[in-house]
Amino acid sequence: MHPLQEELLHKVMNDPFIWKLPIFTVVYIVIQLIVYVVLRIRQNKVTNLELKTFKNVRRAFEESDRESLGNYQINEIFEQEDERSKYVGQWQKYYKRVQNKKKTERLNVSPYFGPDALYRAVGDRQILNVGGGIHTSIGVLGTFIGLAYGLSGLSSLEPDVLKEGIQNLISGMTTAFFTSIVGLVLSLLWLRFDRSSTKRLEAAVDWHSNELSYLLDADDEELLLQRLEAISRQQAEQFTTALTDLMEQQFTPFSEQLFHNFTQMSEQLERQSELTSEQIELTRNQGSDLSSTLVASLQDSQESFVERLTSNVELMTSRFSELAEQLDEASRAYLQANEKNMMLLEQTESITEKLQPATEQMEAVATALHDSKDQLDVLQERQAELIPHLKVWNEDVLTYLKDFTALSDRQIGEVTQQVAYGKEQWESTAETFERTRLQLDETMEQFSEGLEKGLTTTFQTFEKELVTVVQHFKSLSGAYLESQEALTETMQQTVETLQRTKGRG
Repeated sequence: MHPLQEELLHKVMNDPFIWKLPIFTVVYIVIQLIVYVVLRIRQNKVTNLELKTFKNVRRAFEESDRESLGNYQINEIFEQEDERSKYVGQWQKYYKRVQNKKKTERLNVSPYFGPDALYRAVGDRQILNVGGGIHTSIGVLGTFIGLAYGLSGLSSLEPDVLKEGIQNLISGMTTAFFTSIVGLVLSLLWLRFDRSSTKRLEAAVDWHSNELSYLLDADDEELLLQRLEAISRQQAEQFTTALTDLMEQQFTPFSEQLFHNFTQMSEQLERQSELTSEQIELTRNQGSDLSSTLVASLQDSQESFVERLTSNVELMTSRFSELAEQLDEASRAYLQANEKNMMLLEQTESITEKLQPATEQMEAVATALHDSKDQLDVLQERQAELIPHLKVWNEDVLTYLKDFTALSDRQIGEVTQQVAYGKEQWESTAETFERTRLQLDETMEQFSEGLEKGLTTTFQTFEKELVTVVQHFKSLSGAYLESQEALTETMQQTVETLQRTKGRG
């Protein structure tokens, strides 16, 4: 109970004027207070159970990783709470629906955890809606009981009965006044309690509705975009994987054959390259040796020939007189030179014979190069055969890409439609909230007007009855005064008669 309410109740109970009230009035007020306390305890029990569940679930959500919270993890959190809570019951309905839904079915959580749906589920307003009316009705009932009790004793004009009736009227009016005031005060206190309880419950409902919508609802725009992005990324990965598998399945035999042919050709080219390198190296070495030997022999022969020719010229010049004698020597020298020339020719023939294997090796190299050329021609032919297949493969890839682009366009269009649908839903929800607020405002205005009219009617009735009673009381008072005057005159006449009788005696 609110501290101000406790202080007011304490002052009322300790007021000595209260204990001077009629016993019926005190009992009736105690009954009103008992009804208020019982309704308050009953509503507090229901509200506190839901608020406790909201608090525990919120703490569990805040302590957990939001990215890892799914239906199963959230269900474990709710299983730890009191099963009597209507919030837990609402979650069990949703979780049962999740377990029974189809794999391709898209489940919307708004009918379960939307602000209106969740508040209708947990906001038990049966007692709150009737509490204020009960207190007002009990107060009005006490008013009519008091008035009826007060007016019931004014049905006779006898002095004693009339005097007792006036006391009963005052007592009944006191009962009517205090019971109506207590009923009105309790109704206002109940209205304040209703607003406070509703405000706390609505705050908890809004937080949990937004949180569960973020975690579970696919209509939330930001969550929808994130999930669509993840779905698109997953679809792209799946498409890439499928396309890669398909390409591997289609081109693995061809790629293996092509790789095998290229491997063989590479090995052959490597062997031919090694052989050619060896032959070229051998030819280079042999040619170098042959050239060195030939050049050396020619140089030696030329040097010897020049030397001998020089000596002969000198001899011919110096010994021209001895030309005849020296002609024989010149002939012999010429013969020797001829022999050396013959030796040089023989050496040249031997060099030619030595160069013959090199020529054969060069011819073998030329043959190997020709074979390489043939293999290259075969490779070009195979490449020419491969080009159409590659073109077909490129066309297939382009077809796949076009299909993927069309699928992406359709997916983007669906996403756009879903976003537009989500926007329409949010706008519809906002309009519904606005209409609900206006209806609540109208309801509160009607309730205030009805309460004001009821109180006005009650007080007008009470005023009319009071005026009637006062007028009746005035008429009775006049009759009473007249009867008193008549009684006084009668008493005076009786006294005078007694005095005259006494005087005569």
